[in-house]
Amino acid sequence: MSMPLSKGGAGVLLDRLSEEHKDLLPCAERMAELASANSSELWSAVEEYAAKLAAPLEHHIAEEDDVLFPAYARETGDETMVGQFRDEHREILKLRDELMAVHRLRKDLPRLGSIAARLADLLHSHMTREDMALFPSARQTLG
Repeated sequence: MSMPLSKGGAGVLLDRLSEEHKDLLPCAERMAELASANSSELWSAVEEYAAKLAAPLEHHIAEEDDVLFPAYARETGDETMVGQFRDEHREILKLRDELMAVHRLRKDLPRLGSIAARLADLLHSHMTREDMALFPSARQTLG
C-alpha cells in the first residue's frame, strides 16, 4: 500500500534516505574489501553490520517502495526507473537473507564471501544511482 507524500515532505524524506545511504555504504565497502581478501574478519564484520542490515534496511526500502517511488512515478508518469529499483530491493533483501543464513552456520567462508561481495556490489551500485540520479530528479519533480 502506498502512502502519500506530504507537501514539502519530499525534501525531508530524501535527506533522510541519503543520510541512511551514507551510513550503510561504508559497511558495504568493508564487506567487499574483506570478501575480496577472503579474510576471516568477514565473520565479525557481518555480525557487526547485522543490525543495520535488518530492520533499518527494511524500513529504508519500505519508505522508498511505499512512499517515494509511487509519488515519483505518479508525477513523472514513468514507472520504469522505480521499477528497476524495486527489483533491486528484492534482490538486496534476498542476498541479505542468504548472507545471514550462511553467517549463522559459521563454516563456509568462501560462500559467505561470495554472497557478501554480491550484496556489497549491489548495495553500492544501487545507492549510488539513487543518490546521483533518482534523488536529484525526485527532489526537482516533487519539490
